[in-house]
Amino acid sequence: MAFNFLPVKFTDASFDAGTQSYKSPEQLDALRARLAKSHSVIRLRSQIVCVPITRDAEVVGEPTRFDTRGPNLALTAYLLQG
Repeated sequence: MAFNFLPVKFTDASFDAGTQSYKSPEQLDALRARLAKSHSVIRLRSQIVCVPITRDAEVVGEPTRFDTRGPNLALTAYLLQG
């Protein structure tokens, strides 16, 4: 068994993203296709989180601030993998 660890240090304790209610797999797929060049689009329980990955990306959905730790740690870890 092998483990790969990369120490990560965040410059901020939070990040901004847009959220909207998850309605269907088709909705999620359509958002991912439309925003592929500007956002990372993740389903988080009953929400879809659209995290901007380019400087000029628009907010998609309800503006929301996420902490990089605590209950949002899984979201933060997912973004690091992308």
